[in-house]
Amino acid sequence: MSSLVSLILLPMLFGRPGAYGTAVLYKKKDDDSLVILKEINLHELNVSERQLAQNEVTNCLLIKMF
Repeated sequence: MSSLVSLILLPMLFGRPGAYGTAVLYKKKDDDSLVILKEINLHELNVSERQLAQNEVTNCLLIKMF
């Protein structure tokens, strides 16, 4: 985790590695809301898997907008 992220987030619960990475639950320091960050090592994925991971991020952003 970068130093900037550690200034605003506190790790709460570490998930187990899944098919495309590890999800970690954090609490935001400013308002105590909870967020989940999914850490994905793209270097370990083939082209098709990288595209699926990118699609997942895009879909999450679209959901967040609505």
